[in-house]
Amino acid sequence: MDPFRPSLLPDPPGQGVPPPDSAISRSGRRSRARIVAWRALAALVLVPVILVVLVLAALRQEGVQGWLAERINAALAVPEDRADAAEALGTGVRITHLSGPLPFGMAAGLEFFDAQGVWLRLPDSRLEWDWRALPAVLRLKAVSVSRAELLRLPLTPPPAGQASPPLTGEDMRNLLADIERTVRGLPGWLPSVRVDQVQVTDARFPRSVLGEDAPGTALARLDLHLVADRSGLETQLHIGVSGAEAQPLRLAGAACGGIEAEVRATLRAGEDFGHSGMLDMAVAARVDAAPGASPSAEKSSFGVLQAPLHVRLTARGPLEIPEIVFGADCADAVWAGKALSRIEARVEAMPLRWQEIFFPDPGRNTAQIPPDAPDSGEEGLRRAGEMSVGVSLRAHFDGQAAEVSGTLFAAAGHGPDGRALRVGLRDLKAAVAGVSASGQLAAFLPGGLAQPFPPLCDGRLDVRVTNGNALSAVLSGAGLPGVRLPDAQEGGANLSLVLRADAENAAGAPGAAARQSALLAWRVPGMEYRKPGAENVFLHGLDGEIHLEDAFGAQRLRARVDLGQAGLGSARLKAGLRAQGDLAGPLDVTLDVAGALAARVQARWQPGSVEVRQLEASLSHPKANSRLAAGSRSAAGFRLAAGTVLRYGPASLELAGLEAALLPSGHLRGRAVLDKTRLDAQLDLDNLDLTLWRALVRELPQGAASLHARLTGAPDRPEGHVRAAVRGLRLPGSGLKPVDISLTGTLEREGGNNGALAVRLDMDPAAIQALGGAECRAQARIPLLFAPDGLPRPAWERPLRGSVRWKGAVAPLWSLLPVADQRMAGQLALSVDMGGTLKAPEARGFVTLDKGRYENLALGILLQEVAARLDLDQGRGEQPGRARVNLRVADGRGGTASVTGYSLLDGSRADVKAVIDRLRPLRRRDARIEFSGEAAVTGAVDAPEVRGRITVNQGAVLLENLDVGASIATLPVSEGEGGGGSRQTPAVAPRADARQEKGLLDVRLVIPGRFLVEGYGLSSEWRADVRVTGTPGRPLIAGQIDAVRGSLAFLGKSFSLERGGIAFGGGAADNPLLDIALVDKSPSLMARIRITGTARRLKLALSSEPELPRDEILAQILFGKNTSELGRLENLRLAAAVAQLAGFGAGGGRDALGSLRGALGMDALRLNSASGANDGDMAAGSSVEAGKYLAEGLYAGVQQGMKQGSTAFVLQWEITPRAMLELRTEQGGTKAGINWKRDY
Repeated sequence: MDPFRPSLLPDPPGQGVPPPDSAISRSGRRSRARIVAWRALAALVLVPVILVVLVLAALRQEGVQGWLAERINAALAVPEDRADAAEALGTGVRITHLSGPLPFGMAAGLEFFDAQGVWLRLPDSRLEWDWRALPAVLRLKAVSVSRAELLRLPLTPPPAGQASPPLTGEDMRNLLADIERTVRGLPGWLPSVRVDQVQVTDARFPRSVLGEDAPGTALARLDLHLVADRSGLETQLHIGVSGAEAQPLRLAGAACGGIEAEVRATLRAGEDFGHSGMLDMAVAARVDAAPGASPSAEKSSFGVLQAPLHVRLTARGPLEIPEIVFGADCADAVWAGKALSRIEARVEAMPLRWQEIFFPDPGRNTAQIPPDAPDSGEEGLRRAGEMSVGVSLRAHFDGQAAEVSGTLFAAAGHGPDGRALRVGLRDLKAAVAGVSASGQLAAFLPGGLAQPFPPLCDGRLDVRVTNGNALSAVLSGAGLPGVRLPDAQEGGANLSLVLRADAENAAGAPGAAARQSALLAWRVPGMEYRKPGAENVFLHGLDGEIHLEDAFGAQRLRARVDLGQAGLGSARLKAGLRAQGDLAGPLDVTLDVAGALAARVQARWQPGSVEVRQLEASLSHPKANSRLAAGSRSAAGFRLAAGTVLRYGPASLELAGLEAALLPSGHLRGRAVLDKTRLDAQLDLDNLDLTLWRALVRELPQGAASLHARLTGAPDRPEGHVRAAVRGLRLPGSGLKPVDISLTGTLEREGGNNGALAVRLDMDPAAIQALGGAECRAQARIPLLFAPDGLPRPAWERPLRGSVRWKGAVAPLWSLLPVADQRMAGQLALSVDMGGTLKAPEARGFVTLDKGRYENLALGILLQEVAARLDLDQGRGEQPGRARVNLRVADGRGGTASVTGYSLLDGSRADVKAVIDRLRPLRRRDARIEFSGEAAVTGAVDAPEVRGRITVNQGAVLLENLDVGASIATLPVSEGEGGGGSRQTPAVAPRADARQEKGLLDVRLVIPGRFLVEGYGLSSEWRADVRVTGTPGRPLIAGQIDAVRGSLAFLGKSFSLERGGIAFGGGAADNPLLDIALVDKSPSLMARIRITGTARRLKLALSSEPELPRDEILAQILFGKNTSELGRLENLRLAAAVAQLAGFGAGGGRDALGSLRGALGMDALRLNSASGANDGDMAAGSSVEAGKYLAEGLYAGVQQGMKQGSTAFVLQWEITPRAMLELRTEQGGTKAGINWKRDY
């Protein structure tokens, strides 16, 4: 039956019946399960995505970002129970704000702080990274920091416990091995790091970080690109630093404009991390010149760049032995006030074997290095591996070429006690500022870098002066002007240092130390020191040497210093010094000096004592011997007896056996013991003649001095006395007879550490009478404070007591003062008592002068009937003491002056008034004056205010009696303007800055008239009104001095004073403005002489009406003739008139011809120059003429020409003012003629 065909037959049982309900339910459950499963899977995918989206959205909300910043700050904060640990850590960080597209980027503000507050502020920091590059690469797209501000340097944490021991080579090898194992153990899935950009802009550094000498703050910027993975590292860095607000920077003490630097580096790791790998690095930097730098702008500064400085560094090759090249150059700079130009520096290491020196392989075979091996690098050293670095520097130093070059080297190997290292410098060549140096030096480090001391050194260094002038210029700039050393051609100075490490013991006995020796030798053929206004100092033949053996052991010293000759002015001496012994003692020293000072010293030093075996000296300078009495051959000096010993300790001092004979007379003895509980010192000086010692100290008086002092007790409680006396005391230049005087002092205890020194002046009645006194007493009690070291110190706060009494004549006391041109006479009474403290002393008492007379011979001042009284009042409480003054003087001609007032003793206030009534104090031939007025002085003593008005009633100055010098004041003579010229305005001198001066001046000086100036043909009367202002230390003058009337007999004529004025423009008084006009009127001419300008730059102008040349004006004034009509006599007078215009009257001085004319007794001596009709004419060429006036109008003279036989005799007779007869006799014959002239 076809199964697809429908059957007509009924179905068999069970067929055609619907399925039961259970089958249907199972099928539905399967469908629903599948739906639930898909829905659950969708939920598992969508819910995290939604959560991530919600979190990302929440992280960008301002509130969530603020909450997150608070939680981060809370996590960074240190709990209170760990505050001590936080303080030890020294610093912390907090977030001030947080924003941005978290977590793919953010912007934050950070503050770093410590116990003193914030030290670094980062207000704008941003980070952006690329999450899509994960997991292969961790990529930071941008990291930026703007406006960073470093406020100060952070506090450094205190050291924790004991310091860590220094790292050794083995420690470094272990550290590198640990790093290598850590890096190799990192899993391979870790991503590489890529930093596209790190940028820092406008970072600010204050002066507290840059240094106090920095002119301002600095701004910095940085750009960084970095890629790092297991294969290596590649980076690029750019840095820029500049001054804020166009201010310069300070780099190593030098001012510069800014810094730009760029670094490119590539490092490829090798198989052996830390021991291999390829490096390729290039660094380039430019330091710009300081803004506005000029060759002279910064000469006084410590350093300044005036041209860009370029710096280059390259490093290429394996890390183990890279090739390093460093270079720098600058065209112009100033350093410590010295000009540097064409600067070139270069450092090369080809290659740099640093690893073999600092971290050598312990299993590697190294060479044996003896301590005294040569420093030139032997084959053994090179097999061990030598690191060498070549260094060279070239520049021009103040225009002189300078060069330094050499090679630094280091070699590792084995020494007597194990691993050793040898470092040093070889092939040194230097030439700087006139000094050249060469040599080589090596140091042997027995324990390598782990135990570098004590180093054993070997080598030689030679220094020589090749250009003394260049070195002198450098010394002058360093504050030693005038010092000069000779050049190499003159046998220049040289110095050599030789170091040797003796390996004799070290090689023979393992563990024995090598001995270090050093030899320093020098030779200076000559040296001079010249200073303007002072005597020259010179040294000749200074040479010596110092030899030190076994520097780290016995330390034996041998030294020699010889000085061929030394001079100061006319004094000469030579010296020699020898020293031999151990630095630990004993050490013997001998010094011999000969010449102006002859001396010999022999001493031995050892720890705790100095024994002087011989000490003698004598001054044989001619100036000293010239002060001796006639026929004496003694010299000032002393001779110490043998056996003087000075013993010292940490708390003790003892001087024993001090005894010396003083020359030419005197004896000195002394001893002293000082320790914690005992003080006993004594010093005795007897009969010391002071005459010879005045050659050294000119202020010493004449006489025989003695001194006796004794101190006993304990250092903090001393007692004792001192007495100093001089017999036959006489001051140089004084007419008083010799006197005896003594000063006695007693050291007294007052309880505790307090004490006092009681001093008393003792004079016998004969000495008081010789000084013109009837009473003389002086004593004082000075408070002291005794310290445990036994040295007394002033007790500034304790009471001070003292008194001085004198009664007698003042003239003998006045003669003791160094004022030979002044005299004072009268009766002086002085009674003053001292009180208060040393810090604030007080005085009370009085000083009176009766029947006084004061005379100043230099100024011609005489004051009589001087009566003065000074009262000193002691202060009360906080008020200072007061000094009241009352002074009255007279001139013996009816005039008087008085001064009254007071001043506080601390100088804080004064009020003094002076009244002058018709006082005539001058007793001079050339001047007399009578003046009246009032003046007052108020304010502080150091800043007085002076006000007053002084009136000169009458006075006179007689010019012919003035004591003037013989110099000629040459005036520029010109053909001036006519008489109609206007009066010049007084030139106002620049006013001095009186703000720094103390005090005030306001004094008016008035001369109403009757002040005469006469002499040299001048007769004039003047008036003035001048005001003096400014300060006492810098007075300023303003006002005018005018002529009332006057006339001047000049050039044989009488000139009337048309105008006379002296103006002060408010500046200093030494350069007033002059405006003086003199007029001579005749029927045919009005001539005017005008003097203008300042006192320092005078100008004389001649003018006339009608206008004529200068020589014509003078000829008309003198003779009433034209210059063409003048005879020889008149020409001579005309020349004298011109000289009189240039000089100052007849006593103003002469020129060379004038001096010779006066010495020969001639009236005429001059040089003539003329041209004749032919060569044989005597009038042709130059000639010398000498003549004399035999009578009025009759002149006889002799002329000598330049040619042989050109001698002529001239006789001239002036018949009338217009006619002159001349007779001339010469070799060619005799000539006679009459000259007649008339003006039209």
